[in-house]
Amino acid sequence: MNPPETTPPPKLDIRSIEKSKPHAIDSQPSPNFEAERRYLENEKSRIELGGLRQDIRARKIYAALFFALACAWVVVISVLLFFQGFGAGSLDFRLSDSVLLAAIGSTTADIIGVVYVVANYLFPAGRKRGSPE
Repeated sequence: MNPPETTPPPKLDIRSIEKSKPHAIDSQPSPNFEAERRYLENEKSRIELGGLRQDIRARKIYAALFFALACAWVVVISVLLFFQGFGAGSLDFRLSDSVLLAAIGSTTADIIGVVYVVANYLFPAGRKRGSPE
C-alpha cells in the first residue's frame, strides 16, 4: 500500500487582496426598496382591516348570544315567580323563601356580571374610537 499523495496548498497572493477596493454604497434607497416597502405597508393594513372586520362580526355574534342567555335567565326566574305566586295547578309548586331569594339574587348577579363582561369586551376602555390599537 502506498501512502496517499498530498498536494501542496495553493499559494495565495496577498497583494491581490490589497488591490481590491470596497464598493461604495448609495445613500438613497433603491426603487425596488420603496416599492417593496409600500407593498408591505399595504399588506399590513389589509391584514389589520380584515382582523378588525372579523372582530366586529364575532362581537356581534357574542353580543346576540349573551343577550339571548340573559333573556332566558329572566324568563326562567319569571316562570319560577309565577308558579310560586299562583301555584302550578295540580303540581302544588312551592319553594321556601330562602330558595326563592337565592334564585332571584344569584340570577340577578349572574346577569349583571355577564352584561359587564360583554360590555367591556365589546367596548374596551383603552382603545380610542377609530384607532386599531
